[in-house]
Amino acid sequence: MPKDGELLCRHGSTGGFPAFAGFDPVAGVGLVAAGNTLTTNRRRFVRGAHTTLCALRHS
Repeated sequence: MPKDGELLCRHGSTGGFPAFAGFDPVAGVGLVAAGNTLTTNRRRFVRGAHTTLCALRHS
């Protein structure tokens, strides 16, 4: 079980397309994102998804 304030996150790819899933159990907020194009910059995709999840949990 995560500690208070910790996010549960996984990222990777499905068929070469980037994917991200994250959840904040304390705030009850989650985000799932999947890219629709092959990308060589998965780090930017994951960073953007994580930033969005953090913004949602604080809104």
